[in-house]
Formats: sequence, C-alpha cells, structure tokens
Amino acid sequence: MTDSTLQDVRQILQQGDRQAALSLVDQILSAAPSAEGWTLAAEIVEAEADKIKCLDQALALDPNYEPARKMYSALGKLPPPRRAQPAPAAASRPDESQADEPRVISRVGEQTVYEEGIYEMLWDCKYCGTTKLLGKTHKFCPVCGAQQDASWRYFPSDEEKIAVKDHVYVGADKVCPACNSLVAGNAEFCGRCGAPQTAAAEVKRQASREAAGGQKFEREDLVARQMAETYGPPKTKVKPSRPKWVPFVIGAVVLGVIAFALFAIFAKREQTGYVTAFNWERTINIERFSAVAGSGLCSVMPADAYSVSRSYEQVGSRQVPDGEDCSMRQVDLGDGTFRQERVCVPRYRSEPVYDYVCSYMVNRWGYSRSANASGAREQTPAWPDPRLNTSTAGGCTSTFPSLGCERESGRDERYMITLKTGEDDTYQCDIPFEVWNDLPVEASFKFKVSIVGNRPDCGSLERQN
Repeated sequence: MTDSTLQDVRQILQQGDRQAALSLVDQILSAAPSAEGWTLAAEIVEAEADKIKCLDQALALDPNYEPARKMYSALGKLPPPRRAQPAPAAASRPDESQADEPRVISRVGEQTVYEEGIYEMLWDCKYCGTTKLLGKTHKFCPVCGAQQDASWRYFPSDEEKIAVKDHVYVGADKVCPACNSLVAGNAEFCGRCGAPQTAAAEVKRQASREAAGGQKFEREDLVARQMAETYGPPKTKVKPSRPKWVPFVIGAVVLGVIAFALFAIFAKREQTGYVTAFNWERTINIERFSAVAGSGLCSVMPADAYSVSRSYEQVGSRQVPDGEDCSMRQVDLGDGTFRQERVCVPRYRSEPVYDYVCSYMVNRWGYSRSANASGAREQTPAWPDPRLNTSTAGGCTSTFPSLGCERESGRDERYMITLKTGEDDTYQCDIPFEVWNDLPVEASFKFKVSIVGNRPDCGSLERQN
C-alpha cells in the first residue's frame, strides 16, 4: 500500500463523500491490510462499534501503532497492551560459529520430527556389578573385562547423557552365531572367532520412550524392565466377573426387541372390502410477488436489492499458525547409542474474519396460498377458481411483475375410494383417475393391512369382481 493511495482516500473524505471513501479504503484493505489503513477506516465509519472493530484490526497488525491507540482512548476504551520490543541481537564476531538448525528426520502430515542429538546408552555389567557403563564406548567392562550384554542397555537420565560426536551409523550391533560375541552392524566376520556374519541376528532394541515438552527424562529402570520381560507385566486384581449366562440373556432380549420391531414394521394381514364411497380433491398452489428481507455479504448481494444497510462485522474465523507443540522421544539405534528426537505439530489460534454485511429488501415470488375444491363422484371433478390478483397498478406481466401480483405454481389432484370390510373397518386409498371414474359401487378388492397400526397397503389392491 502506498501513501498516495491512502492520501486519495483522505482527499475524498475531505470532499464529504464518505461512502466513496469507505468503498476505496475497503478495496485497499482487501489488497494489502495495514494498521494505517484500518485506522483510516475507523475515521470513516460512523458507528462506535464499527470504529472499535476497525481499530482492533489495526492493533492486531501493529499493537504499537500510536494513531490507533490514541483513537481507541478517545472513544473511552482501554487499548490492547503494547507489544514488547525485541532486544537488539548481540553482534557476532566473524569467527563465531552459528548453531546448526536441528536436522529434519521426517515429515508426516503436519508432524515434523527433528534430530536433537545422538547419545550413549548405558549398561550394567552383570558379572562384577559395575553400573552406568557407556554403550558405544565400553564394549567390554573396564573393571572385569566381561563383554557387554546388549540386553542390559538402558536409557540414561537427562543429567547422565553423554553426546556422541561425529557419529557414523553402520546399523544395529549383531550377535555372532558362533561365539555369541557382540559384532558391529557392518562387520562381515567376527573379530573374536572369525566366523562369517551372514546369518547373524541383530540385537534387540529397547522400546522408544517419550516425554512431554518441558518434562525431563529419568533413568530407565533396568531391573523393572527385565522383570517384566521374564515374568510379564505385573498382574492387576481382577474384579469378579458376572455369570457367563448374563450376556446370553441380554443378547436374547436385544434380539427379541429387534424381531418385534421388524414384525411391527413388515407384518401384514389380508383383508377383503367393497367400495362404499368415491371422493376427489383438486388443489392449485399460488405464489405472490412480495418484498422479502435478506442479509449476507455485500459482495454477493443480489443486483436488484434495495433499502440496503451496510455494517462491518465479524463473519467467521480462520485458523492461523501460533507456534508448535513438541514432545521429546528417545529411540534406541541398536549400536549402543540412541537418537533424541523432537516431535512437533503446529498449534493454531482462531482469528476473527471481518467483512461488510448488508441487510436489504428484494422482490421475489413465494408461496402465498392454495385454492381447493373437493367432492364426491356425483359431482364432476373441477378445478377451483384461484382468483389471482392480476390488477395491480404496475401490471402483472411475467417479465416485470408488480408487488402483489399472483400466479399459479402447480396443481395437485387426488382420487380416493373408501373400502369397508366385513368387520366394519373402513380404509381409504388413492387410485388413478381412469380406474376411479369407471369403478362401480360395491366393487370388491383384496388388500393387505399392517398388523401394527392397521394401515392399508394401497399398492396391494387386487380387484375381485
């Protein structure tokens, strides 16, 4: 947005054409919103509520924009708090190295996984009891010389972590099938017995663990894990179960209810009845050309709208990025190290969306009334007189109708017979005019009736004589 463009708005406003100024600033804000533009819009609109909405938009873009804050205060309102100015960054020396950005491991949907670093697993010597040996550095116990047992590796606490510099990953360690020695993942032969490692199996990796953002990792409980692997998870006290027959009873009741419902819907019995009466109905639906109130976004307002009133208000909301929610994860790489990962998903906040809303009147056709006629077969079926209003002052042509004009919008007709059974039950059914017109009195029909509700199935009518 350029100053000259806003200056054009101010010149139009000085000439007294407030509506033209509002239209121009609306176009400018749609193309490039700014605190200055929204403050100018607040000067143009007249209602205090609209002024506050415009100033809210200005201060959302720049909480420190002084003209908007002053106008806010002039309206007797407390403006939003100022935004703290960021402290100037310290000048770095030419030889000062910058910290590398965390490496992105994967992106799945909106989730991003960053590598925070590679660290040593810990292990305990099961022969001499030495604890917290380093999984990558100490392949043998420095106290008794025993070889490391990969199943005794565990994750350290945050305070115990030892970073691995310039780590080159060659795969998870393997166990030599000939002498059970620990062998590097890329080794082709065992360094102790010389056996080929073609069929060597990888060591078992420990399950990954996670911590919420800001939560520290504690040292993994090796003993608890080994107990769980040996004896299974601790058993919980099981509540006494209900008798085995209870589910079967409940199932039988449910099936019974379903069966009864299906029976009620579909079960029918046959009836035989004779015709005792013939009736007809004819209806003409009528529309009237009337003024109808409407509202919506001004940008999609009907072209023939009139009596328009316009306001600037919230019409919805949108989700905008507002940082990330992250958790930490530790993944055993199987070579005596683990990778610490930061798993992040974006966080969003709801931001109001404002636009111009118009209330208006528009002339439209709409249902008004119905004209009805009915009778017995002795009276020849005839359409009712709709008595349409076509004598308005402006005329009632189909192209340019006047308010109050009426027109037909559709016709409906029904032809019905009344059937009486030997049980003195009566039923009514609609039938085609051709059948209705030629059917003799006391004609007999067989038909079906629902057992529940006693409703006739008029589609099952079958002439008997």
